[in-house]
Amino acid sequence: MTLINYDNNQIVSNQKSQLFKEFEEATLIIDKLKNKLKNQVNIKKIQYQTNSYYQGQIIQIKSNIYRFFKKIQQKQNNINKNRHGWGLYYMQNGDVYGGFFQMNQFQGEGTYIYKNGDIYKGELNQNNKHGIGTYFYMKYECIYQGKWENNVKDGYGILVYKSNVDFYEGYFKDNIKFGQGVFNFSNGDQFNGVWLEKMNFAKGQLQQNKQEYKDIFLYEDDPFFYEGIFFSYKYIENYSFEKKNGDGIFYYKNTDKYIGDFINGMRNGFGKYFYSNGCVYEGHWKNNQKESSNATFYFPDKTLYQGQFQNSFKEGFGKQTYQNNEFYEGEWKQDKRNGKGKYVFYDESFYEGDWENDEMNGLGTFYQKSDNKYQVFNGLWNKNEIEQIFYKQILNINQY
Repeated sequence: MTLINYDNNQIVSNQKSQLFKEFEEATLIIDKLKNKLKNQVNIKKIQYQTNSYYQGQIIQIKSNIYRFFKKIQQKQNNINKNRHGWGLYYMQNGDVYGGFFQMNQFQGEGTYIYKNGDIYKGELNQNNKHGIGTYFYMKYECIYQGKWENNVKDGYGILVYKSNVDFYEGYFKDNIKFGQGVFNFSNGDQFNGVWLEKMNFAKGQLQQNKQEYKDIFLYEDDPFFYEGIFFSYKYIENYSFEKKNGDGIFYYKNTDKYIGDFINGMRNGFGKYFYSNGCVYEGHWKNNQKESSNATFYFPDKTLYQGQFQNSFKEGFGKQTYQNNEFYEGEWKQDKRNGKGKYVFYDESFYEGDWENDEMNGLGTFYQKSDNKYQVFNGLWNKNEIEQIFYKQILNINQY
């Protein structure tokens, strides 16, 4: 099955799932090859000393061997059996090849099943992948389908992933992307550009949210294997390959995204960071660390933090509002409530006082709401429980 129409270089995307299904069961593929072998004629078996063996068509070639013993020349006829035609070859290392042979070499259409689960289906020439072929990478759960030359990807091809709808369609050279290509992101963004030879970036246009950005540079940390791993960057101001400066958009391999300021290749200044888990940080940065006197952090469960950050931690004064409308306002240290602070519960009861590692700890006062009154407990707290009460009293709400 092909994903590519080589007449117009279009992807038949609805065949992707079926293609992965074909490649995932190596044992089923071997069974199909065995059934195909039964339909061949003149099948022979060759057992090798290396514990590998061959079943298939052969060609026998006579050769003359001259032996010299006590100055007497003896001529012997030897018949060599060569793999030639269609057959199955079981190799000592666990690999299996089924397809056409020519004088012991893989030649023509064939299927090569690697012990690690990788599978190649396509054209071969003198034991090398050469021509049009499809390669399934077990570890990365991705498929390359396209042109090969002497065992390397060379020419037009596509790279698709099972886990998402990201795919690259374009040209390769020496196993890496080179020339015109299109990368389609799972979020609907599309980059169309030119990959430079032996470089890990491309320049082109990015379509995002129905808007088009020109002069976009996309980066990848590995020249071939990537899983949504394109690093994308858009420069509005001056651009420097060595030191990324200006206002830009950057896509990370785990699908995180940053929109904001860069200095010397790092997040510096104001920026908005979208995490793959749904969290969003909006505020200032210093050398890739969240560093702000007043930033906002959105959680996917609608929890909201507004306040100070230092070294990427909630540190200093801040207010965090939770999805049940409870909130804490006070001091933080390394993402936890530490210091002086006030916590208001959903029933309008609240605690004011000392905190340590997210727990009421130290001197504090708890206001327990009941009807229109507060029952007040003041004392020493340890791990959210009051250990010593200094005083208790009843207050009307309007007295507080």
